[in-house]
Amino acid sequence: MENEGRLKISSLSGSGSVLLGGKTLTLTNASGTFSGGLSGTGGLTLTAGKEVLSGNSTYTGPTTINGGTLSVNGSIVSPVTVNSGGTLRGTGTIGGSVSVASGGTLAPGNSPGTLTVTVPVTLASGSTTQFDIDGAGTGAGAGNFSRLIITGAGNSLAAGGTLVPLLRGITGSATNSFTPSIGQRFEVINAQGGVQGSFSGLTEPAGLAANTRFDALYGSNFVDLLVTPASYASFAGGGSAAAVGSGLDGGRPAPGVRMTDGQAAIYGPLYALGASQILPTLQQLAPVIYDDTLMVNRSTFQMVSSAINSELQARRGAPAATRTDNAEGPGGTTIWLAGIGQFLNLNNASDSTPGYSASSGGVVAGIDGLVLPELRAGAAIGFNSQYISANNASNYSGQSLQVQLYASYQRGIGFVDAQAGAVFTEGTAHRTLSAYGTTANGDVSGNGGGGSVRGGVRVDAAGWNFEPSVMLSGLALGQGSLAESGAGPVGMQVSRNSISSLQSLIGVQADRRFQLDETYAVVPSLQVGWAYEMLDTRAKLNASFLGATGTNFIVANPSIGRSAAVIGAHAILETGTAWQAFLGYDAAFDSKANAQTVSAGIRYTW
Repeated sequence: MENEGRLKISSLSGSGSVLLGGKTLTLTNASGTFSGGLSGTGGLTLTAGKEVLSGNSTYTGPTTINGGTLSVNGSIVSPVTVNSGGTLRGTGTIGGSVSVASGGTLAPGNSPGTLTVTVPVTLASGSTTQFDIDGAGTGAGAGNFSRLIITGAGNSLAAGGTLVPLLRGITGSATNSFTPSIGQRFEVINAQGGVQGSFSGLTEPAGLAANTRFDALYGSNFVDLLVTPASYASFAGGGSAAAVGSGLDGGRPAPGVRMTDGQAAIYGPLYALGASQILPTLQQLAPVIYDDTLMVNRSTFQMVSSAINSELQARRGAPAATRTDNAEGPGGTTIWLAGIGQFLNLNNASDSTPGYSASSGGVVAGIDGLVLPELRAGAAIGFNSQYISANNASNYSGQSLQVQLYASYQRGIGFVDAQAGAVFTEGTAHRTLSAYGTTANGDVSGNGGGGSVRGGVRVDAAGWNFEPSVMLSGLALGQGSLAESGAGPVGMQVSRNSISSLQSLIGVQADRRFQLDETYAVVPSLQVGWAYEMLDTRAKLNASFLGATGTNFIVANPSIGRSAAVIGAHAILETGTAWQAFLGYDAAFDSKANAQTVSAGIRYTW
């Protein structure tokens, strides 16, 4: 017995009960288990060793752990303070407040197990909270994981210090061989009165699978540990998924730290995914649909330009290669109307970046006439609708308005055609994000301009008309920046992006009239050619998640081929009146994409 109401012994063992009265019992080198109960108004201090309290104690004085390990496997009502060098463990119940100071450790269980506290718990900065994880069970010993349960509506956890999950070196009953898989989740803390604050970080344990780590996910009254990829970019493999993964890695919070609301909205559902779900989720997150819109609008511009080229061929005596109604006006002026439609397909890239299927269709109307005996000039306007279905559950619906000036100069067998014009586009993209249960919507607008020059000759041979030619066309398209709506923080901020095209086309057309009788005639025509793209074969854009800074990445859609074979077949039925009927098919094929145009209709000529 010491002065000032203190008792000092090395250890406490046995059973029965001990009345502390108002004295503080100090254990200086504990190595025992006490299955009885401590009572009175006194307290308990541990300075070294390991003491186990397995009975039910009612003493009300403070419990102070200045060193060593105190395991509460029974119950106490004393307030507990864990100072630097001390450790609180156990599978029992604590009815007094728990405070863990800097340098102190809270480690529920003795091996995996659950420690229950019926009052608030405070974890100071610099403290350590350790959880043994030996399996997915919530019991005690091998195959389970440790938990801290705080009961009572007003009893909360004030988080601080470092989280330390332990897979290897677990004491007591444990296999020490458990390796959790990606997506496995362990609710290590549940506080009925809520979880406030944040741990400052997490120490990754030995025993994790390669390229995985633990992350913490905070709820209003819980903290979960989840196994996640150490790097989403490397886990994704390549292509657009890896680009998104790189952005996620760049804005990813440190393990163990409470995320902002925006970060939690992005990473929370992501962290819960199993390994097989990550790649398709990253592919869906990739906003390649905005790259796709540029490529499809480029094809639509070229489709309208091709319709105008067909009209210029018709003025030289060849049949028009699109669905057309035209009429000769005063002074050789021609007014024309064409219905056009195109179907496109772009294959997925070898790195799994999603391709698309798309359709474009609409009308083109124009007027042209002779301004000089050898020079014809005119203007055309085209309106088209586009629909794109990308292979990552995204789609786009939009429209384009195109205005073109065109001219043709012909002298002898030679000719030169030229076009120049502008295009304006708008539409809406929808991106389904299955892992988040939401859809991101983006309003897209853009503009651009381009033109072409085509030169060749038209010659007759054995009743056939041949028109070999060379064309050079150019186009620049831009698309404005946008912020997606509907998906909250997981939506994208997309920067302005653009593409440029410079394409050569070498080809030849052959046509001939076959008179069926005095009234009817058929005029078939065939076209073959070879196109080569010298500039962009795909679109790229910069994007980032709305809910997290530092998540910038660049994503591109699959590349089309630079070289493409171009073919066409058309037939016109002349009825001997002002009316004509026709069918047509045009296509461009390369190793990665194809564009096919079909036409059918009637023509009326004054």
